[in-house]
Amino acid sequence: MQLPKLILITFIALCFSISCSDSEPLQRSEIIKTEYPQVAKAITKRNSEQLLMYANLYDGETSSLIWKALAKSTIDDLDSFLGLVTNREDRGPWYALSFQDLNENQLNRIHNQFSEGKINTEFVCDLFYRKGNQETLSALLSVTGFIENNELCALAVGGIISRTPIDDEMLAEVASLAFNTQRSTIRRNLLYGFYRNQLNSPDYNTALYRQILTFWVDFGIGSDPKIDQYMARILSNDAVDEILSIYSDQDLREKIQLSIELARSLQFLESDPETIDLIYRLLNHPKTHVKVEVLESLKQFESVEENLLTDIEDWFVKHGRNGELIMTGIEVLFQNGVDIHPYQRKIEFIALENPYSMDKIFNTYHEIEPDEEFFARIEMNIQRGEIASLQSMRALSLFWTHQEQHEKWRDRIRDIIFKVLEDGNRSSVAGMNPLLMDEMLFDESDADRLHRLYSGFVENGNRDNAGVLGEVLSELIGEEFTPENMDKPFRIPNWKRLYELGKTPYWKLETRYGEIEIKLDPETAPFTVSSIDSLTRSGVYDGVVFHRVVRNFVIQGGDYDRRDGFGGPDYRLPTEPSFQSFERGAVGIASSGTDTEGSQYFIMHQWAPHLDGNYTRFGKVVRGMDIVDRIQLGDKVLKASMIII
Repeated sequence: MQLPKLILITFIALCFSISCSDSEPLQRSEIIKTEYPQVAKAITKRNSEQLLMYANLYDGETSSLIWKALAKSTIDDLDSFLGLVTNREDRGPWYALSFQDLNENQLNRIHNQFSEGKINTEFVCDLFYRKGNQETLSALLSVTGFIENNELCALAVGGIISRTPIDDEMLAEVASLAFNTQRSTIRRNLLYGFYRNQLNSPDYNTALYRQILTFWVDFGIGSDPKIDQYMARILSNDAVDEILSIYSDQDLREKIQLSIELARSLQFLESDPETIDLIYRLLNHPKTHVKVEVLESLKQFESVEENLLTDIEDWFVKHGRNGELIMTGIEVLFQNGVDIHPYQRKIEFIALENPYSMDKIFNTYHEIEPDEEFFARIEMNIQRGEIASLQSMRALSLFWTHQEQHEKWRDRIRDIIFKVLEDGNRSSVAGMNPLLMDEMLFDESDADRLHRLYSGFVENGNRDNAGVLGEVLSELIGEEFTPENMDKPFRIPNWKRLYELGKTPYWKLETRYGEIEIKLDPETAPFTVSSIDSLTRSGVYDGVVFHRVVRNFVIQGGDYDRRDGFGGPDYRLPTEPSFQSFERGAVGIASSGTDTEGSQYFIMHQWAPHLDGNYTRFGKVVRGMDIVDRIQLGDKVLKASMIII
C-alpha cells in the first residue's frame, strides 16, 4: 500500500473513533508550564493578597484563572476590593466579587451606581445573579433593553426569582419579557427561576397563572421543548393537558427531558381517564428513566386503579428484567395492597446483582418482614462492605426510628455500632451518623470509649471515620473536645504532563451502551484535568459504577475507593470555577464544599446554573449524550482512557 493512502485511511479511522468533526490539531498552552505553576501555589493557599498581585501581573487565561480563584478565596478588605471592581468592565473582577460576603450597605452601593448609570457593564449581573434581591430586579427592569439583550442579566433575573419572594406584577412583567423575546436563551434564563423553585410559581387560576398560560399559548406550545418542560412544572395540570394535545408519542420519545418532567407532574394530577391515558403513553416510552419516574409518581397516588396495577405487575415486576423498574413497581403494588411475597426471590437476586438498589430493598423488607427477620437481614448485609454496608446502617437507623420498644433493641443496636467501629469499615461507619447522634442510644457516658476509637482512627490516618466520630464528640462534650486537623493535602499537577496533553485532550468512558467522549479543559481546570489524567492512566476508573443517578439532573461516578459514593483519593483538589455554565453535557467534579474535590465526577442531563461557580466544570461531552441518557444506577464504566489528538 502506498504511504499517502495509508496515512489517509489512518486519519479517517481516527476521525471515527474521536469525533473528527469536533477534533482539532494538538495545540499546547505555554502558560501551563510558564505561568500556572507559580499561580497554583497561591491558589492552594487561598492567598487573596498574592492572587490580587498576580491578577495585575498576568493577562489572558492566566488572569481569568486568578480571578476565578479569588472567587473562592476570602478577601479581607471588601470595601477596597469593591472600589476596584466597580471601575472594571471585564468579567473576572465582577465574578470574584459575586462570591464574597457583601453586607447590605455594600450591595446598596452597587445598586445605586447601577441605577445612576455609573455601572453599565453586563458583568455586574454575575453579582446580581448570586446576591440580587427584589430591589435588584426592579433596577434591572427599569433599564430598557438591558435584560432583553443580555443573557447574563436575564439569568440574574432567573436567579433572583428562584430565591426571593417577588410581587405578582413584577413576575408578570418578567414572564412577558420571556415570551416576547426572539432569543431562546434569554427566554430560558428568565423562566429558570419559576422552574427552579416553586417559591414564585403562580397559584392555580390566579391572575398571574392565567397571564403566564396566555403568554405561553400565544407564543406557541410545541415551539420550544425546553420551555414546554418548564411550563409542565410551573403550570402543572393545564400545562400537561396542553402539551399532550400538541406532542405525539413519537415526539415524546425524542424529548426525554420533557417526558421525564411530564412523568414527574403526574403526582399532581387527578386520577381521571385523561391522566390514565398519559400514564400509559409514558409507560410505553422506550427510555427506562421515564418509566421509573411514572412509577415514582404513582407512589404519591392515594390509590391506583386495578387494571393499571395488573399491567404494572405484568410488564415490570413479573416479567421485567430491570432492577430499578422491578423494585419501583413492587413499591407501587405494595402501597396498593397487592401481595408481593411471591417476588421475594426476585428481590434477593436484585440485592446481589445491584446493591445500589438496597435502599428500596430495605424499605420493602421493613414493611413485610417481622422485626427479628429484618434485624437479622441488616446484620447480614453490614458484612458485605461498600454500598450494601452503608445502606444497611441507614436501614438500621430507620428501624430504630420506628421502634416503640426501645429497651428491647437498644443494647443490640449499640453492640452492632461498637462492633462496626472496632472493625473500622468506612462505609458502615458513614451510615451510622444519625444513630450516634441519638440521645437514647449515646450520651456523655460513652464519650471516653468513642474518644479512644477516634484516637485510633487518627493514629491510623483513617480520616473518614475520624471525621464521623469527631462530629459526634463535638456534639457530646462540646468545647472539651478538640478535633485533629486531618485535611487531605492538595495534589499539585504534573505540569510537564499537563502541557503535553495540549489544550483539548479527550477523556473516553466505555459503557455497556457505548462510548462517552468528553473534551477536557486544562486551561480552566488544570488541577482537575491533571488528576483525571493520572487516575485514568492508573486504571482505577475501570469497572467503577455510576453510584448516583438523578433523572433530569446528573449521573455521577468515580468513587473507585469506597464505591459507596463517599470515597476518593488520598488528596484533594481546589475548586476551580468556570465562566461557562453547567449546560447539558457539562462535566464537573463532585464536592462537599470548597476545596474538597477528589475523583468523583458528574455529567449533566440538563442545564443547572445553580451549580455554576460552586463546582469545577472541567469538560463537556462531545459524543455520546444518548449514552448518558441511558445510564442507570449501578451501571459501570468498563474502561476509561485518555486521547490526545
